[in-house]
Amino acid sequence: PPPPPPRTGSVAPPSPHAAMSDFGCVYCAQTFREEQALSSHIRFGHEGQPYAVERRAVPPPLSELLLGQLGGAPSPPAPAAGIPMSEVKKHASRDSAWVVLHGHVYDLTAFL
Repeated sequence: PPPPPPRTGSVAPPSPHAAMSDFGCVYCAQTFREEQALSSHIRFGHEGQPYAVERRAVPPPLSELLLGQLGGAPSPPAPAAGIPMSEVKKHASRDSAWVVLHGHVYDLTAFL
């Protein structure tokens, strides 16, 4: 069964992985390593709200997400829409930034 919801004004019971948990704001998605940082966040970011906290698992490192937990290094992306990877590699700057994600080529230049 899921753990009980956090009580206002106190810390929720720690998860089984308490040593590896962050302090999460119940009003938004922010997480903090230190409870004092969360307290300040609630005081100034959610002014007037009562103090409440929930324990959240620390997300895995990005490298672990990208490599996958079971299969090791992913295979290189396949060329998408007939665009060879040699062409995609030419677009690796702030002036022209292309990426391949799940076999599709995206131009992210406008977002930089």
